[in-house]
Amino acid sequence: CGTDPEELWDKKQFVSVMEEGFANDSILYNYSIDSREILVAEDGNSATTLEQFTVKWVSEKIPIRFVSHFVKIGDDWKIDFFSWSLVPKNDDISKLNKALE
Repeated sequence: CGTDPEELWDKKQFVSVMEEGFANDSILYNYSIDSREILVAEDGNSATTLEQFTVKWVSEKIPIRFVSHFVKIGDDWKIDFFSWSLVPKNDDISKLNKALE
């Protein structure tokens, strides 16, 4: 899931989006993680992660939250779900709604 409601990608679509993005030399992917949580299932075979960060090329004021789910297959971890979303502060939601009128 991307940041737009229309961005519900399968693996092939996601790979295409990533290839296009990494081929664009004008995008600087410099960012640092503001917060990270990793929740491992009791059986140790899956985990959910959450990372939150802000990047200038998307928005300097609205953080991005990246949530992913990993499954352990043999000795390898594979992502089977991820979602990016913009997460404005609750106090800013009314301002955003007014701006979109």
